[in-house]
Amino acid sequence: MQQINNERKLWVLKSIEDKDRSNLAIGSYKDKVDESYNYDNYVPNHKQIKPNDLIVIIDKKKIIGFAKIRNISTTLDVKTMRSCPESGCTKSTISARKKLKPAYKCSNGHLFDIPKEIDKEITKYTAEYKGNYIPYNSVNITPLDLIPYYYKLNRQLSMQSLNQAALDLFPEITSILFGRTDTLLLSPEEGNDENEYPEDGGYNSNNEDERQSVSRQIKARRGQKKFRDSLIERYGKICMVTGCTILDILEAAHIKPYKGVKDNHAANGLLLRSDIHTLFDLNLLAIEPKTLIIYVHDRALPEYEYIQGKKLLVKKDKSPSNKELGVRWTSFKWQ
Repeated sequence: MQQINNERKLWVLKSIEDKDRSNLAIGSYKDKVDESYNYDNYVPNHKQIKPNDLIVIIDKKKIIGFAKIRNISTTLDVKTMRSCPESGCTKSTISARKKLKPAYKCSNGHLFDIPKEIDKEITKYTAEYKGNYIPYNSVNITPLDLIPYYYKLNRQLSMQSLNQAALDLFPEITSILFGRTDTLLLSPEEGNDENEYPEDGGYNSNNEDERQSVSRQIKARRGQKKFRDSLIERYGKICMVTGCTILDILEAAHIKPYKGVKDNHAANGLLLRSDIHTLFDLNLLAIEPKTLIIYVHDRALPEYEYIQGKKLLVKKDKSPSNKELGVRWTSFKWQ
């Protein structure tokens, strides 16, 4: 499971369009789901949500998107609160009867055409996440699949906390929220060397020939042979970032992390020199999908400044997947 900071919580937030709202006791919050989410001091959990918290935005039928909150602003406002006009009834849960008369019904069963209205001063909260929003375009996971992950499910609440394990349902999203989640293959020099050599024992040969093992690890770093060969055929025998033509040190890099054989399509790959492959895997290098301009993270400067701003080396009709480059580009900008 992808762990998140203990101080950062995961929330599910409902955003319902006016035409789909069942409870008409309060006015519309007019959310801009790709930029911000609005609520007020009458909404349960309004004090609990904080900047840097992660949110899953849903409506009645689907998951709309994901975001990380940048900032929460507050303003004073007035909200019209509606309730049942029946004498002695204080119910504020009101539903519209679209094809029946009277037009409204409260949760106590009273029917009426005109609800009672009272204007109240409120504190309006706006959770802002413009630029930190990721739309969810799949129908594979729905709000029903989130139910086991609620800490305490209440279908009437619009903001509820989720167990962090819910992120395991969305590996393609968590790879953007947290950077690459797939494990890098170890190079021959890497590995767990704890207690491998005695501090005062000096060097002692084990008289075993480990060169075949080293060769296998180098091949693993280069990538699956068929996938690598398809990249060489598509892009040529060249590092697409540096222009290096030493084929022995060029590796097959997946743009979208490998999850199965379909991800071995050549359009989902880049042929990269070994050190550039590592930068790409660590999200220290990315390619802007429209211009194919290469960007290097500050942490990799000044050593790799010479490739900053260069254009990816591709043939006109053999560009890599614009969609998957875009996903990686979003992940890179989040850092």
